[in-house]
Amino acid sequence: MPQRNVVRRTCRNKPLSTKNFKEFVVQNHIIDEPAYIVPRQQQGRVSPRPQRMNGCQEDWESLERVDEISLEDKATIRTFDDILIAAFCEDSRKLRKERCRVIECRQYQDDKYYLMVLWWLDRRALEKPFHRTKAYLKKKWPLRAPFKFVLGVHFDIVSSDTVLKKLVSTRRFSKSMMYGGKYFNFEIFSDVPDWTIRSDTLSENGDAKRLLRKEKLQKELYQKYLLKQ
Repeated sequence: MPQRNVVRRTCRNKPLSTKNFKEFVVQNHIIDEPAYIVPRQQQGRVSPRPQRMNGCQEDWESLERVDEISLEDKATIRTFDDILIAAFCEDSRKLRKERCRVIECRQYQDDKYYLMVLWWLDRRALEKPFHRTKAYLKKKWPLRAPFKFVLGVHFDIVSSDTVLKKLVSTRRFSKSMMYGGKYFNFEIFSDVPDWTIRSDTLSENGDAKRLLRKEKLQKELYQKYLLKQ
């Protein structure tokens, strides 16, 4: 998952529509440099610890954790809500609308919040960097599947100013699969077998132990972030 530079929305009397916001950002080249980042060694973990950057003076853990924030359109965002944000993709250098799930909210200033998010990925996002066979992808994610997005395990920090809207309808999101990306050998996984049961059936060699550790972490990610609604 490429790191995204998030877009800063200026304060206005009324919220900008998605179309007008895109035009405004493109014309004025308004881009926020990330204030916090989840480092590589913290990615794919159940409880990652973001680090401050770009001269930010406050550690992530020192920011007040809040249960909800209000948008300009009076919508309320809570933990595990799904949202649409505006972001620049470094690969394409284009402004895009991205879907993500809110994992944590922190208050930076009176009217400034940062959100830890996981990204919802479409099939096209998986096809380009996919390091497994096409047959594996087709088996795990059939072309006629009823969903269009799966939740990845790459964490990012975005500003609440980038939020375009809260997503109310989530029927296009998979409720049974996650994508592990490079942190889990590009696997698409579901609620993996109970690792305590698997430990009784696997031998005690090194490969078996690594498999158990991986499955335990996958299960924790699945249960904590995908099953939460």
